[in-house]
Amino acid sequence: MPGSGWIARGIAAACAVAALGCHDVSEPGPPHSLPAFVYVADSAGFATLFRWRNDTTVALTSGSNNSDPNSAGGRITFTSDRDGYPQVYLADPSVDTVVRVMNSGAIDKLPSLSPHADSIVFVSTRSGTTRLWVVAAPPLTGPGSATAGALATGSPSYTPETAPAWSPVGGEIAFTSVRSGTSQVYVMPSGGGSAVAVTGESGGAFQPAWSADGSYLYYIAAASGYALRRVPAHGGSAATVVPDSLNVAGPASCDAWYCVYSTGFNTASGDMSALLESDGSTSTIFPRTAARERQPAILRP
Repeated sequence: MPGSGWIARGIAAACAVAALGCHDVSEPGPPHSLPAFVYVADSAGFATLFRWRNDTTVALTSGSNNSDPNSAGGRITFTSDRDGYPQVYLADPSVDTVVRVMNSGAIDKLPSLSPHADSIVFVSTRSGTTRLWVVAAPPLTGPGSATAGALATGSPSYTPETAPAWSPVGGEIAFTSVRSGTSQVYVMPSGGGSAVAVTGESGGAFQPAWSADGSYLYYIAAASGYALRRVPAHGGSAATVVPDSLNVAGPASCDAWYCVYSTGFNTASGDMSALLESDGSTSTIFPRTAARERQPAILRP
């Protein structure tokens, strides 16, 4: 059964960390229970959203390409071409009720929810290049019609910027920019303004994801392969948590205990895996297949 070895390894990891102590395997909650998450896999020719929970996988979408899931405040936002071209959508956690957020006439993608799911930052080509925009999240009771605004990032409007990630504690947004010549991770106030570089990777840094307490950023670093690295959110020394030999197919998604990520970028090999943040130990949740399972997003209440 996928993930069947996790509980035993979780106990060993927990016992190795004095602050966590040792608990009976039947006790619910972390560090023995992995969080439920949504991920993307190619199914029947489409990028499909699936939910994983307790070793059970359920398809949430069909018949169109759906990707870039993100969750906060009991909602999911994602990109879909179900209406003809990529746009941002908002849904309940089971994707039973879905609302198209806008109709811009441009490509809108890579959405990220604010902690209370009342705002969405996303990437759009509506100004001619990929830039960050922000919009109020509509209610799920009717069609969305909100007007988005460009988010000032401190770089010229022609500079491509992408991969926004709203801090889970609010107040800040991480994103990537090529303003220095190479893609690096930057952090700025959520309302826009001056951005500060927190990475300096020679091969580039991509797809940032916050730790649950907002103190760290996980990101993909390109070298001979793709590594998952971690850096203090306001600058400092970065450390590798998953080596580039595994070709991490980011981004990661983290809660208070675990970061979930996939390996085997652009291949049918690799795994969907979990990193126990307290000690850096990892375990396979399930092996990836030709469906290229990727883009996990932990479901946040």
